[in-house]
Amino acid sequence: MKLFILPMLLLFQSVTWANESDLDEWGRALGNYNLCSNIATKIDDQTMFKFYQKMLNDTQLPLLALDSERVGIVYATWSESEAILSAIDEESLKQICLSRIDDLSRRMINNIATQEK
Repeated sequence: MKLFILPMLLLFQSVTWANESDLDEWGRALGNYNLCSNIATKIDDQTMFKFYQKMLNDTQLPLLALDSERVGIVYATWSESEAILSAIDEESLKQICLSRIDDLSRRMINNIATQEK
């Protein structure tokens, strides 16, 4: 349990020191993960969906340590990022999302999902 708590405390502390550039990058990542997760749902790729949902959830968790002004910056950038990415043709965006999950990652995600059942 201690091994889990210490890294989380360090993560939350580093998040509170984030500058606006870091917050913008964070929002862009969230927008990207969310769109790729939505695409995975559309093409019924459960492995891709699990991958991007985990990335989305893990990236959102430290938002709990931020004040409302910083959270607002992250969410504004997230929305802006999704709007920009949505302008890209969906097939190209799908290929970008798919290219991030190599065969080894797919096998690992599927093995974890199998073990959880």
